Amino acid sequence: MAEQCGYLAIVAERSGVALHVLPDGVNMGVLGRVRHRNRDSTITIRMSGIEDVTSTDRNLVSKAAVAFERILGAALPRSDSLSLIRSAEGQWKAQI
Repeated sequence: MAEQCGYLAIVAERSGVALHVLPDGVNMGVLGRVRHRNRDSTITIRMSGIEDVTSTDRNLVSKAAVAFERILGAALPRSDSLSLIRSAEGQWKAQI
């Protein structure tokens, strides 16, 4: 787990990555993973929890946007998320 936390921290420090952690006790339901890509003015989403599809359908994009905003609203800010990951990494290393 320490190694996994270390890897997450490295990824979270990349400029093109926004990694946010949901704090303990927050349950957003079973929304599953939502991937979002905006390329050439076309928004493409991949939703495994809402519907297991890849789509550019505006209705599904709207559902994904609502799900994403709910999750992001409950998540810790990037800097707090990184601090929590680094703290967890240290706790796991101490158990080795």
